Amino acid sequence: MSGRNALMNVDKWAAEQDLDQLLRPGLQASWFNDDELGCHLDRLYEADIHQVYSTFQLHVY
Repeated sequence: MSGRNALMNVDKWAAEQDLDQLLRPGLQASWFNDDELGCHLDRLYEADIHQVYSTFQLHVY
């Protein structure tokens, strides 16, 4: 997820992670794919990622 790598084989990456600990319990590696990840990245862009991140930081603080 860092660098300029293609978003492929995301399900294989997810299978190697502890998704329960990393994100939330109940997720399945098969749910992670390049189409879904791209869709969510588009949503973050449309929501103004800087605003989303700033709001998140304020809540954490």
